Amino acid sequence: MDYKISEFKDGIYWIDIETSSSIKARLCTFGASVYSLSIFNRPMILTLKDENEFLTCPQYYGKTLGRVCGRVRCDGELDGKPYHLLQTKDFNYCLHAGDDKSLSYKNFDYKVSENDKAIKVHFKIVDKDKENGFPGKCHISVIYEFSKEKPEFRIHFKGKTNETTLMNLSNHMYFNFDNDLDLKGYTLKMNASKYGLTDDTVFIIETKEVPSYLDFKKATKINSKFNDIVKSPLETIDNTFIFDSENSKKPQVILKNKDTKLSLYTDYPAMNIYLDNSLTDVKFANRDDFKLARGIALEPQLYNPNLNSLILRKGEKYNHFIRYKFKDLTK
Repeated sequence: MDYKISEFKDGIYWIDIETSSSIKARLCTFGASVYSLSIFNRPMILTLKDENEFLTCPQYYGKTLGRVCGRVRCDGELDGKPYHLLQTKDFNYCLHAGDDKSLSYKNFDYKVSENDKAIKVHFKIVDKDKENGFPGKCHISVIYEFSKEKPEFRIHFKGKTNETTLMNLSNHMYFNFDNDLDLKGYTLKMNASKYGLTDDTVFIIETKEVPSYLDFKKATKINSKFNDIVKSPLETIDNTFIFDSENSKKPQVILKNKDTKLSLYTDYPAMNIYLDNSLTDVKFANRDDFKLARGIALEPQLYNPNLNSLILRKGEKYNHFIRYKFKDLTK
């Protein structure tokens, strides 16, 4: 089987991918998302046990983030026109473009195509003008491309608008190789020596050198910094890092345990990392006894301290990618 399409319910579809390069993935039209992913016969991401809960769970498991990922102030102005974004409950910002009303929780149209080298799943949606307060009618595409020859895949994000708006698309898979109890023994390497320093309202106020507990410029075990991480103001890693250079042909991030290595390539200039220490009460497919640091979300994106980098105007094209390349370290 290369791919199979089946209806889940209410016009929501699963697209199951299986390639000769040992990739198995289940995508969903809801949120243009990744429900499950295994490579080398090992799960690569946290997978919810209940497929219905996957649709509604507020932690964005595997979902596309947009129209703007991350936290944005609710009030602003673009080309002299004011806007007011949907406010996240109990906070003073708009998170991931509108929480459960964002693209993460909308059903996309889809099309599957393939050739000798890859299977592509094309998700498309039209985000209406003033949707959650964002100006402009936007055509957005999220394209997954799975290699038939190598254990790797890409996500392409594309968009255009009929008037000036904001756009910053990403994905929120939580990586955990082979359902490990936690990730503290994982090694993380990141091509970033600077990050966005936040204030008490979690908005970036300036770009600074990363503090020692967030310094992964050299390959470093997460557990060597974990005590300092949990004592930090956020009590975890939930920070935006700026890559030292934009180089889509070299890995910007490497994450590995003893069996699996993930190399992440992207043309985005920055990445938010979220280390999930929340232990929110959700049930997973293969185990329910995870400890702190049960998953890590790697979210490449545009850097948005003043929103200028997020502005997309009529006639411009939004076009970025993330490439995930896996290696089996047991061989």
